[in-house]
Amino acid sequence: MVKSKSFFARVVGVHILLLAFLFFVIYPLLYVISISFRSGQTLVDPVNLLIPSSPTMEHWALALENNYTGMNPLKKDLDGVEVVELNNGLGDLTFYADGRWSLQADTEFSEEDFPITSYLAISFLNQVGDKIIIEGADKRGFYDYQKIVLDLEENRDQYSSDVHFTTPEGSINGQLDVPSLPEGATRTTLQYGDAYVAVPKFPVLSWLMNTVKVASITGFLILLFSTTGAYAFGV
Repeated sequence: MVKSKSFFARVVGVHILLLAFLFFVIYPLLYVISISFRSGQTLVDPVNLLIPSSPTMEHWALALENNYTGMNPLKKDLDGVEVVELNNGLGDLTFYADGRWSLQADTEFSEEDFPITSYLAISFLNQVGDKIIIEGADKRGFYDYQKIVLDLEENRDQYSSDVHFTTPEGSINGQLDVPSLPEGATRTTLQYGDAYVAVPKFPVLSWLMNTVKVASITGFLILLFSTTGAYAFGV
């Protein structure tokens, strides 16, 4: 039997409609899953639509009623500034125009949330705020990236020599290389990680388990009364 062109057109049309329907059904689910792996309250990822550019397990940890230790990327402008003072969650940090920096540990977080991490780096921005990638910088535009860790003294040997380690009562010093402003850049910035500990606000896991218990008990009672009630129709 020879099929007409209109038949094939209808088949193609039906498949297109089915694929469109499938997309509108699956996309919201994928979007919700994507949000669950994003940091903080990020609903829209400026880099990727569905795949998080910086995936984390923060929301999953909070849903399971566990604390989550994270870090927010922040920056400070360095142009025309001799000294920059900030608190990165590990303690009070002082950065000088020549690249010297010092950190006096003074964290409000408890030992159960250790280790607490941060970082320092130099980056250059253009007029619209985009990073200028210079030679020696990583793909994030960070030049002379230095990692800082606050942890207990007995864990010091777990970290490599290129990590700046401090204890909750300690202090450390370091040196960042600050190149001159490259072509196309208008701002020199100090990039750093602001450490934080997210604490569960809602007992999500308890709510889930209570829902499972209520559903199980309700289902059992429905089955019990339905089964016993069925004998009335058999008498």
